Amino acid sequence: IEATIGKLRSFQQGNGSFSYWPGDNDVNEWSSIYAGHFLLEAKSKGFSIPEGMLDRWTTYLEQTSRRWNAMTDNDFVGHYEHNLTQAYRLYALALAGKPDLSGMNRLKEQKNQYQQSALMLAAAYATAGKPEVAKQLASTKWQDDFRYDWCGYTYGSDLRDRALLLETYTIMGDNARAQAM
Repeated sequence: IEATIGKLRSFQQGNGSFSYWPGDNDVNEWSSIYAGHFLLEAKSKGFSIPEGMLDRWTTYLEQTSRRWNAMTDNDFVGHYEHNLTQAYRLYALALAGKPDLSGMNRLKEQKNQYQQSALMLAAAYATAGKPEVAKQLASTKWQDDFRYDWCGYTYGSDLRDRALLLETYTIMGDNARAQAM
């Protein structure tokens, strides 16, 4: 874990994001969020994170979240990835203790979401201390027919999505759904 933390320093960009490759200038949003999420989890387990590393990353997430807008075209694959990445970004900000409630509300207004992004958003609300909103999102029927052969920019799989759902149910204290999963 300490070696990974040290290695991630070479991936961090000046704006706080993490590149996919060391020294690369391109940022893959999902992997950048994932790298910061790893650092948050490591910190919560008592590992030392270099000064400023998480602050620069959360500032980047806050700025990116504020610039996020709903997609207006009919590209359902792009729409899925766009919303899921924003939901993960919002969840990571909540985990970092800096929830973006206005960003969460903007994403919540998207009525044609897939289950994965809606429940990741529910995890963000629950983590931010808004359990009633999380329960409302979790009890709504969302699209659930997404197939991973359509795309891959969130590095997802059905198994990963089940893990995300399990994490959401656990955060919400929904032991019945968590146990069933």
